[in-house]
Amino acid sequence: MAEEEEQTETSEKTPLQCAEEAVNDLYDFRDHYFEKFSISKSHLKDEDVKKKMEECLELLSSKKGL
Repeated sequence: MAEEEEQTETSEKTPLQCAEEAVNDLYDFRDHYFEKFSISKSHLKDEDVKKKMEECLELLSSKKGL
C-alpha cells in the first residue's frame, strides 16, 4: 500500500518539483562525494560532478516549457 502512495507521489510531481529534486541531488552528490567514494578517487571528483551536472542540465532542458 505504501508503494502505491509512493508511485502516486512520483507520477504527480510537477516539472518544478522534478527540477528542484535534480538540483538538490546534484548538490548532495557534490557535498557528500567522499562519503560515497574513497579519498583515492579525489582526482575524479570534478569530472564526476561535471557529469552529474550535465545530466541535471539535460533533465532541466527536457522539463523546460512544461
